Amino acid sequence: MSRLQNLLRISYAHVQMMLYRPFLHYVVNACNNRTIDKRSYACAAACVSISRNIVHITTDMKKRGLLIGSYWFTMYTTFFAILSLVFFVLENPESATGQDIFKDALEGKDTLASLAKRSMAADRCSQTLVVSLSMFGG
Repeated sequence: MSRLQNLLRISYAHVQMMLYRPFLHYVVNACNNRTIDKRSYACAAACVSISRNIVHITTDMKKRGLLIGSYWFTMYTTFFAILSLVFFVLENPESATGQDIFKDALEGKDTLASLAKRSMAADRCSQTLVVSLSMFGG
């Protein structure tokens, strides 16, 4: 895939993430005794899935040499996707998929860290993630 195709995929995923992120708090301790609106929970789960997809796309772009540190849209979309994943892991420490999601968050952090030398904004995002993920040992 070309750089433009990947950027289009990230743009589409970004729109999906913006639609579903307001529902992210519905995955917080879903095992509680309270009743959960299934549609809201599905939207929240979609947000986590889309966030993982964004990280996978940017990691693939990095491997292919298609990722540019000066392109702020990709960097901030990845940053907010990682924060959504960290939120999920923090709020659901006993989740069966928590470790896989945390690995994706670390992978995204490493991807942003690789851009930090060429972009001050990427460096700031990377430093924020280092502090956020240090509580997990990542």
